[in-house]
Amino acid sequence: MPHPARTRIMSQSARQVVTGVVVNRHLNVSRPQFDRLKAAIHACGAQPPDPAAVAALDGEIAWVETLNPARGAKPRRPLARALART
Repeated sequence: MPHPARTRIMSQSARQVVTGVVVNRHLNVSRPQFDRLKAAIHACGAQPPDPAAVAALDGEIAWVETLNPARGAKPRRPLARALART
């Protein structure tokens, strides 16, 4: 029997999040988290990026790719363009 304090019934239309991953129809990253990733990539093009920051962004993109390969591939091109400009 599940523990009542740890069990929640969620509607199908609500965002269902487990350990920071949206699990409704398929695994995905939340929209605000994906938007923060895109903003960080955009900021990389505005100033010379720190190698550690680039490695962190690359790791975050790889994590998104493990959840949803199609959505994770999208930020790779802007990161490459941002790094090419600097």
